[in-house]
Amino acid sequence: AVRVCQWFALERRRHPVGRQAEIPQGAPDALTMNDVPRYVLVPPGGGEGHWQPQPANGWIEVFSSPGMPGAPAGCSAGLQTLPPLGKIREHAHPAQTELFWFVEGEALARLAGEVRRVAKGSFLAAPPHLRHGFINDGAHPMTFLWVLLPAGLEDFFRAIGKQKPGNLRVGQRP
Repeated sequence: AVRVCQWFALERRRHPVGRQAEIPQGAPDALTMNDVPRYVLVPPGGGEGHWQPQPANGWIEVFSSPGMPGAPAGCSAGLQTLPPLGKIREHAHPAQTELFWFVEGEALARLAGEVRRVAKGSFLAAPPHLRHGFINDGAHPMTFLWVLLPAGLEDFFRAIGKQKPGNLRVGQRP
């Protein structure tokens, strides 16, 4: 354990946190061995929580968005939980691709006018302009991870949602 701590201390001196990445000329997306990548690590229940009004009646937990410490500038990500009969109205994003991974429950999805079943383990990629919406027609909550490229959806959640009080866990009703 002492050796591990010494190694971490040495690495921290060699690669200080918060240092800006040096990108070599001619390789705009490459990182050098001395660069410290930025990252976000969110513990369970540690995201920025917002209660969504009707018809959703569920929780949004924002994990990463531009402006959050360590977050990448080009995307936002989070978790959304819909209770039984909770609904996300049909909508489309003009310039963003939205990725979904369904991690709990099941729902009906309306995708470009077609109704499809989504369940735990399903993945969906909705490109710009694809109309999509969901209704949890099951008896249990439905939860999915969403990623938006480029970012922007989190601003909508903040605008319409009620921020989670500090003593309330995501999933509990305010």
